[in-house]
Amino acid sequence: MNKNVLITLWFADGFHGGVKYSAELGNHLHSLGYTVYLCGVVTTDEMVDFFAQYNVRLYNIKNFPTDINFDLVWAHHWPIMPYLIRKDIKYRRLVNSSISQFLLLERLLSFHENVDMCITLGRQQKQLYITKYGVPADKIEVLPNMAPDEFFEYNYSSHAILRSIAIVTNHPPREILDSVKKLKRRGFNVVIYGDCKGGRPVNITPEVLAKHDVIITIGKTVQYSLAMGIPVYNYDVFGGSGYITPQNIDEEELHNFSGRSHRTKKSAAQIVDEIINNYEMAHKLSQQLKVIAKERYSLSAKINNILKRLKSKKPVKHIIENNTNRFLFDYCEMVVCNGTAHKSKYSKKTNESSLGRLWRHIRTRKI
Repeated sequence: MNKNVLITLWFADGFHGGVKYSAELGNHLHSLGYTVYLCGVVTTDEMVDFFAQYNVRLYNIKNFPTDINFDLVWAHHWPIMPYLIRKDIKYRRLVNSSISQFLLLERLLSFHENVDMCITLGRQQKQLYITKYGVPADKIEVLPNMAPDEFFEYNYSSHAILRSIAIVTNHPPREILDSVKKLKRRGFNVVIYGDCKGGRPVNITPEVLAKHDVIITIGKTVQYSLAMGIPVYNYDVFGGSGYITPQNIDEEELHNFSGRSHRTKKSAAQIVDEIINNYEMAHKLSQQLKVIAKERYSLSAKINNILKRLKSKKPVKHIIENNTNRFLFDYCEMVVCNGTAHKSKYSKKTNESSLGRLWRHIRTRKI
């Protein structure tokens, strides 16, 4: 019997965290026997081809087929699901995943009692939803950013002498850009991967990272680098603590390797000195960190455990549209229809203040 899974995603239009998260999740679910669909609000033809490489069928929400029976919906970005429910989507289990505690678009669905499982990126985010929004603790699973098996299995050859540095970011701060000039003047090869000035937007794969001795980045690419045994310098727009070590990994993980743990801002000269002078230490610790990463960030192990936990839970009652919650469905349809008119997430973003007012109103009225 064919099994179908649907992943929802607002922005399916470039190489950013949500796209990689969804593609890798879908690829693993495909390996387990699912036919995987992705419904996006902002999509491009290039991303249709990209997701196909991960065995995921990308549709724009305007053209999404609603005559498919889904065994599982893995929902991101809360306006999408009410829109699809109004369109009579058919599903058996619903997982609501949030991969940011700051963006309003990433808030959990307001009808959490009609969700089988809620997933957050970290423990702080889980506690927020328990204390502030009353989501039962046993309904929330913590699922950090993960690395597929190919990153752990890649035969990366590390170098005792630092030669090449990669910066992976879509939003490099000025001090990072200034450090590039200083590093190049000192003879190091430096490459920026990302949709930013001076950068190259590419799909971050093991083959891309393996060309370098140090990766300067935040977020999901930290797990990729640790999984390969590459020293990673944790720094970006929020600042950062520098090289990830066994001593600071717990604290940095708590803040999703975002640089927000202490928001330490450094000068370009300080960044350059730390990268060069502490490289020998970071290189020696890389294999120890790879072992830690395998225990914590293996995508296949983490997703298999989530599916096992989901299977053990009794299915919940699905939400239906009625007079009490019709405002939610009306507004979500308006927001989604407006979102499909946007060509790129980088030029016209969903109005966060408008979403914030709606989300607070929904929570106040409990719809």
